[in-house]
Amino acid sequence: MRSGCRGESKWLARLRGLIALIAVCALVAFGLFQTIVTPIAELGKIPHRAYRIAGIDYNTAMGRDVRDVQYSVLLLWSRHPGATTNLTSAVAATARWRQQGSGPAQLQQPVPCRVQRVGASLLTSLDRRTWDVAAALCPRSPNQQDGNSLNDDPWWDFPNFDLGINYTGLLGSAGAVSSDRVSDTLRVYLGLTNDLERVYVNTEPVSLFPGTNMLSVANIVLFQGLDPMQLGTFGFESYENYLVASVVQTIPNPYIAPASNPNVATLGFALQTAQGGWTVLQDYRSKSVLSGLSALGGLGSLLSTILAVLLGTSLVQAILRAFSFLRMGGGS
Repeated sequence: MRSGCRGESKWLARLRGLIALIAVCALVAFGLFQTIVTPIAELGKIPHRAYRIAGIDYNTAMGRDVRDVQYSVLLLWSRHPGATTNLTSAVAATARWRQQGSGPAQLQQPVPCRVQRVGASLLTSLDRRTWDVAAALCPRSPNQQDGNSLNDDPWWDFPNFDLGINYTGLLGSAGAVSSDRVSDTLRVYLGLTNDLERVYVNTEPVSLFPGTNMLSVANIVLFQGLDPMQLGTFGFESYENYLVASVVQTIPNPYIAPASNPNVATLGFALQTAQGGWTVLQDYRSKSVLSGLSALGGLGSLLSTILAVLLGTSLVQAILRAFSFLRMGGGS
């Protein structure tokens, strides 16, 4: 028996048609998975990668994005039953800057910072019935208010935060609960921007326990976040640059005597200014519509190659049930 095409046996035509049908079904399923399912699934878990750069040119778009550093401290406290005070009343914060032309040890007099409650319109993922949220905001450095600075890098003029907290009214009637130590700690986030949502999402907190005096040292990290994030789903990545603090060391504060009151704690922040380069954390999309189409094209080429090797025809030709040039006029 012969097929409708001269020179081709019926079984070969059927085999070619069956393989073409399987290939088309595989391409459709693979295409839907790669271009729709995986990009959407990755929306809630954006990967990021780290790399190093020698420095930042403030004349570039990246440099302009991070030029204006705004220091802040985000404070989170787990509410306790029977508490008699709130976080803003229990915390005091000060900042100290280097004097112009002085060495690192010569600091100006402490400047009080404003500790204010963070409303429910910000950090909406935190239930205010469970969390008491506040932020310490400090004025700009006196070195920068008069147009002068000790260094061209704006982040260098760090305010050297000092926080003090009295847990007496926060712990409630039951006092500290030793079975859940983390609930009895103040979670402190060092921010380099006034956008508290970014501070909360991209910064690891320091847990301040009652009765301790601690000192934390932070490095500055350049973060590149996808903006808008949805555009990355289609394979087009646009970035917004901002700075985040990475706390690399927390030790007992050697400049303060051991705490005598078990319900009082302090925390100081220092910034590591001698950086041999910048660490950059960059969001990216490993799965997108564009990468899915690229993978689909690769699979199509592979299947077409297999058909060409086994049956002497391409995938498109197999779908159209046509002979390749080399098989034209052949068959048995």
